[in-house]
Amino acid sequence: MNDESKWISLRRHPRISWGFIVKFRPQDKTSAEWEASTIKDISEGGCFFYSSTKYQPGQILEIRVQFPSLTEPMQFTGEVKRCESSVEKKSNIYGIAVCFLGMDEQKKKEFTRTITFFLSKQQKGKG
Repeated sequence: MNDESKWISLRRHPRISWGFIVKFRPQDKTSAEWEASTIKDISEGGCFFYSSTKYQPGQILEIRVQFPSLTEPMQFTGEVKRCESSVEKKSNIYGIAVCFLGMDEQKKKEFTRTITFFLSKQQKGKG
């Protein structure tokens, strides 16, 4: 079983492969500049994106995701679960897998509604 297959088998939520804009920075460095990237995939449980910064598993990030259907970005806290080096070792690009941490109920409902909407659009595109 390759690494990708291993992670797919551990997922509890369906993933959306959609290029939403994500901004992030370490929670303990709120003076740090926000880094921006495009999400590779996202679910109710977390997301995967690329970064030029190497983060350590267990590190907590502040995360803002801009969904086209919302006027303001959704804000989260997430724990880095994996930080993968780029296949091409010459570049300093890392794949970052983040698990979302506790959300209040109102935010969770809005997020679930948004994810469900884009998941249905993605599934219709495959059919």
